[in-house]
Amino acid sequence: MHNFNVMHNDIQFKACDHVYKMQFTAGTTLKQREFPDIPEWEYDFKKFCDILGRNCRNDLIIDIIGAFDKVIFSQTQGNLKKVVFSLKDFSGDFINCTLWESHATKFEKYYNSHCNVEPMIILLTHARIKEGQGDDNFVHSNVGPLF
Repeated sequence: MHNFNVMHNDIQFKACDHVYKMQFTAGTTLKQREFPDIPEWEYDFKKFCDILGRNCRNDLIIDIIGAFDKVIFSQTQGNLKKVVFSLKDFSGDFINCTLWESHATKFEKYYNSHCNVEPMIILLTHARIKEGQGDDNFVHSNVGPLF
């Protein structure tokens, strides 16, 4: 990578907690390289107890995984599309998760055609923690190939 800016990592939601970030410019060039020792996908799953205990920074985007528990709220008609559901981890802790727009629509379509499949394991990536009404909620910003 050549011709890029190094800036303070002071954006609202961060992928990592490093002090600096690299920013592409109009003159930035990349050269594709193979790094066989670096995995293409890597997850850093946060424990539900850490999230519920507020031991996670809410300015970092995170990954979580859990077993689907139930749909709490669904609105996929009209302008605002939203699905709220709960996940359960192996310790028995529950977290409410919110999917928006196309992610909500995809989830509802998948859920309606596979609702009897158990357990349904859900992996959320690039999610952020948002304090909800009594519980912490995830506002989901991106999902990998789940369905």
